Amino acid sequence: MSLSRSTSHGSSSCSSVIKALRWLLKSAEVGCLQVVHSVLIGTFLNQKVPRDRKQAPPLPLWALVQWERRVLMSNCTVLEIILLGTSLLMAWGSLRFSDAQRLDLQKIIYHDGTMRGVIWRSKTAVSGMPLAVAAEGFLSKGSHNWLWKFLTVLDTVLAKSGLSDVDFLLPLMDEDGPVYPLQPMDYATALFYLRKFLGCPWSQRPDPLQHLKLNFTLHSLKATLLSWGPQLHEKVTPEQRLSQGHHSDPNSSLDTYSRDVVWTSLTYQRKMIQEVQGGWRPAIAQHRGRMVTFYSFVGIPKGLPPHGISAMKQKFMANYPSELIHADLFPSTRLVSLVHDQLSKKVWKWVPWKYRISLTRFMIGPSPCAKGKVQWLTEIQRDGGFKQLCMRYQVGKCQNPNCFTMHDPFNEVDSVETLPVHDVDPVQDFAPPIDSFTPGRLPQPEQTNAVGYGAASPSCCEYSRLKLRDDDGPKALRSPDHLSGLPNLTPWELQRVQESFMMLSRCVEVLTLVFQAGLRDDSGAFASRVTAQYPQKLAQLFANLVAPLLDTSALDLQWSSLDALMPTKHLSDYPFAQIDGGGAFSHPDWSQDNRQEHDWFKTLRTSWMNRIISERLDKILLAHVASGNPSPPFSMEILTPFKDDLEKFLEAHGHPPDWSVRQHQPIHLHILHSLQKIMHDVDFTLLPSLLEGVRTGFSTAIPPSGIFPPKERADIEPDPLSAHLSNWQSAEEDLPLTRELVQEEIDKGWVFAYKGSLEEAQQEYPAGVAIGKLGVARSDSRAPRLVVDSSVCGLNGRCIIPERSTLPTAKEVLRSYPLRQCQRNLMGFSLDVKAAHKRIVLHPDECGLVGFSLEGQLFFYRVTPFGAVFSAFWWARLGGLLLRIFHHLIWLSHAGFLYVDDFLFFMEANMMPLSATLLCIFCQLLDIPISWKKTAMHSSIDYIGWKFNFNAGIVTIPIEKILKLRGYIEHLVSQPRTTRKSLEKLIGLAMWITQLFPLMRIWIHYWYHDLYTIPATHFSIDAGTWPRIHQYLTPTLTFHTAPLGSAIPISGKLIAVRHQAVSSLADLTSLHIKTENRIWLRIINPNSSKRKLRPDSLRILKLFDHWLMGVSPSRPMRAKPYWNGIAAADACASGSYCQIGGFIRHHSGVQFWLSEKFSHADFDILSIHLDPNMQRSIASFETLAQIALVWLVATSFPGFRIPICVKSLSDNTGAESVSNKLFTTTHPLCLFVEILTCLASTTGIELDVSHIPGADNVIADDLSRWDFSTPIPHDFQPSERIHLSLNQLFRCSPHPTLHPPDSKLLWKLPHPLAM
Repeated sequence: MSLSRSTSHGSSSCSSVIKALRWLLKSAEVGCLQVVHSVLIGTFLNQKVPRDRKQAPPLPLWALVQWERRVLMSNCTVLEIILLGTSLLMAWGSLRFSDAQRLDLQKIIYHDGTMRGVIWRSKTAVSGMPLAVAAEGFLSKGSHNWLWKFLTVLDTVLAKSGLSDVDFLLPLMDEDGPVYPLQPMDYATALFYLRKFLGCPWSQRPDPLQHLKLNFTLHSLKATLLSWGPQLHEKVTPEQRLSQGHHSDPNSSLDTYSRDVVWTSLTYQRKMIQEVQGGWRPAIAQHRGRMVTFYSFVGIPKGLPPHGISAMKQKFMANYPSELIHADLFPSTRLVSLVHDQLSKKVWKWVPWKYRISLTRFMIGPSPCAKGKVQWLTEIQRDGGFKQLCMRYQVGKCQNPNCFTMHDPFNEVDSVETLPVHDVDPVQDFAPPIDSFTPGRLPQPEQTNAVGYGAASPSCCEYSRLKLRDDDGPKALRSPDHLSGLPNLTPWELQRVQESFMMLSRCVEVLTLVFQAGLRDDSGAFASRVTAQYPQKLAQLFANLVAPLLDTSALDLQWSSLDALMPTKHLSDYPFAQIDGGGAFSHPDWSQDNRQEHDWFKTLRTSWMNRIISERLDKILLAHVASGNPSPPFSMEILTPFKDDLEKFLEAHGHPPDWSVRQHQPIHLHILHSLQKIMHDVDFTLLPSLLEGVRTGFSTAIPPSGIFPPKERADIEPDPLSAHLSNWQSAEEDLPLTRELVQEEIDKGWVFAYKGSLEEAQQEYPAGVAIGKLGVARSDSRAPRLVVDSSVCGLNGRCIIPERSTLPTAKEVLRSYPLRQCQRNLMGFSLDVKAAHKRIVLHPDECGLVGFSLEGQLFFYRVTPFGAVFSAFWWARLGGLLLRIFHHLIWLSHAGFLYVDDFLFFMEANMMPLSATLLCIFCQLLDIPISWKKTAMHSSIDYIGWKFNFNAGIVTIPIEKILKLRGYIEHLVSQPRTTRKSLEKLIGLAMWITQLFPLMRIWIHYWYHDLYTIPATHFSIDAGTWPRIHQYLTPTLTFHTAPLGSAIPISGKLIAVRHQAVSSLADLTSLHIKTENRIWLRIINPNSSKRKLRPDSLRILKLFDHWLMGVSPSRPMRAKPYWNGIAAADACASGSYCQIGGFIRHHSGVQFWLSEKFSHADFDILSIHLDPNMQRSIASFETLAQIALVWLVATSFPGFRIPICVKSLSDNTGAESVSNKLFTTTHPLCLFVEILTCLASTTGIELDVSHIPGADNVIADDLSRWDFSTPIPHDFQPSERIHLSLNQLFRCSPHPTLHPPDSKLLWKLPHPLAM
């Protein structure tokens, strides 16, 4: 009775004691124990509280698929084949381990994709039972399957053993395979291998079941398929489930004459295969009994990826290298996941105590301390009675006055009831055990109601400075500079440091609890809380005032309706993406309405899709991509039918298939040319040029593509061709690596060593010979690669490229998101072409133009190398053609992009694997060199440096980019005198980041000013040279020849002579120069790399640094909703005056307008210096008018910050451009764009400005020319006018306004200038 009423967590229980005594009575015949069979004692065996019986959990589907895939791999070892094959056979056959070890191997029959056998003895069938397993599994088609491979290897093992009668399935194994002579493996060893292979040790990915393996037993194999059956409801019958589980059936007499009676279980298994291959996934089954809770098959909540904890550990160790992280100190997976989930959602909830455990406790299940191993403070004596420790009492769910919490102070404590604490480990256990408190310091009964004294005595030996003495004393583990531990400590020494710190922190915690002790009321709450409450009547008055503002309508949201709640992007909704990398006749968003393209590849796509679906090749591709395998996903056996379909398609269109390949490149250009002709592609000169060998544009013109905009040729005279027999430092500093890289390119046929001299090469290549400088490009994210500098030898400057390619930015991806009329989940797919530029062969006559030298040996390229301008142009054309073909192959609603050699596609998640398989098969058939290891297919894709999450609809800047930019900023702030290269790095990275943060881009114009402002330097000339100085200068005062004996640089610009400014040759003759001394000239050297940052640039550097410290690395991919109305603005200027006008009109009919006139003096007051003839700054005033429109819209929503986009009209192309791009370096226009971005940031309102011809912009034009005396044009009302001063337009800081305006206040609003 004492045990039945006990609340102790001891290991003994009432029922177990009774059952033990009854067993002893029966076995030992102890007559005095007959009383245990009495009715009174038996009543204690009646369980009043139902308890769940512990059962082995079934395996996740993921584990069976991974095992099956491993068995099918060619590098699978004999050990893995035997163990994994046995596990799969037990799972498919629903066998216990004892059943598998009683399988007669001589009676196994393998026929028609089925294995049948007999278990000669079972737990439920003494005379044995039949067994059958379907061989195909989830991944196999045809005769080659996991079961055939397993039986083949097992047959080899049996033949090698020489035994004729083996009646067990799983033999004892070691690392080399079976142990001979064969003997059955024991249960413990088999369980060890099961849990080991649950982690897929052959895979390089993190183990998703790392902390859950101990839940699984060998009986989990039997439970797996049986647990899936009930989830299919009527699709499987009870008879099939009974047969699969080998359970007895009332119709057993029928089975007696059915021989092996296994066909029903085979039907069950194949039904499972059919459902899984059709997309069904079994849910995680309910787990029974006391074990670690399963939240998904990987055991962690959604939101924290399997590799997340590993990354957090690495980051922690990088920041705190001296700290210990091991299973005893690290929090459990569940605890980390819960805290991560709450942190990401910004919602804080109570974390149950059962999850506040270490990783060790988590892996071994609920801590045995709950059963008596270690006891904490559980019971205190107070007021003559006992109080129980209660966590429900702490969170307000328990009102029992006989309960207390760990947060209660230790006042009025009479005694403490605990069990012995001899088994306490202060390092492994988080909560302070009772022996970590000082018993003599606990309050005694004679003390008053308040704690009068608290003391703690932490061990301070590891903090002692005496250890720092240089003598024979104990080794110091810490120092004042290394309080977390000295470098190079052993793990044991680090543990001592950690324990010392833990004891100190616990003592501080105890003293804090003592300090927090205070007077409490009868409910246990602090008495001072009463004074912090609102009186009830006052609270009711507040509630009455707030009630009208609250919506009382209830709206219950269901998770299943989540997709329907997301806004749909309709066919006509802005924005529209324009650039995808495929040229003028290609567009990225293929979800738009009224597409003009013809479906040229419909028949080919239909036949390919049918094959992909019937053979489930999309599943193979998904698995291949997930594994990161660098080899192609499909074998030639799989590709052959697709090749046949392609040949039939080409022949049907009158193009005989030609699979020949041009030398030195892998792509089937003839097939590609036929497809280009079928789809009537406009770049008809591309494929003939690729087949012949492309031109560089040096001596022979490159034929234009007709898909890219024409490129303007610079008027600068290019440098002549030259030969450089030395290389850049990056190639010279590691010659073995450079030689290795050159040899790799020779082996691939891209480069050949020239046997002759430079003169002989010039004779062999009359078109020209250029020897560039070789370099080695190194990167943290990719292997080193060769780069030939074709600019230093004059080649790039002399190659005429007729067009400039267009590349998509991250904004184009955002403009395409989401797909129109789509509310389903999206998935992305990315492809990377390996060494793209080097897949294009040069014309043999022009190979001499692309050469380099290494250790006295000349080398020339056969292909277009990385670093030449024509290489990028030719690949842009070929890549653009591939993108256009890919668009037509997919055809379904999707979006696609090409940035240099990186393809990105996204579409509905259920169709993306099929379309991706289509593209991969096409690439393999045409031998397009894809880097399969980099291929990605997921809802989250890394592309051109950004991380796009197509499900969540967010794009993220990698934190490494932010830290890199902050590093550039820190360097330049500390060294304002810098170099051009440092400024270019800063500007390039800042321009890249501000693609998606355009409101910050305008401030970069200060850095551009410093980049192009070259500091002048003083040079001296002899006095005798001064009379002839004009002979060395051009009319623009640029030196075309250096005076004899001077260091003046060629192309240097003369700006001053002896501190007298000059701007023309005429100024030189008017100078008064004494010629007896040397004459100092101030000259700007355009080739100088020195730069100096102005105070304004330093201010912007600090602004960017402050912004980067607090900016969210993620931003939504969805565009801001467009304001439902029309808006237009205009400006005019004449002399020293300008005037702006504009209006906004909502669809409801509400409208506002403005017309303001400003003078030149008004701008001077604000330190905005303009040309006296204000007409020359008309683009600035047009931009000011657009700023005023934003103010008008903001006035429509007083007191709110509305994230919307306003469609506006302007008849000035300059204002239209800068209002959309939010960037210019032109002064003073850049100052007005700064104001526009500040206003957009303050109000949340952005502009999308379109051009309107001046003749049509009548309303805004008339408002900008109104003389303020005649009637207001176009029937606008005075009450609709918004007055905006120039000071208000340029001061974007918000200020309070009163709405409605006629409201009465007992105080005055603060003046805007005072804020």
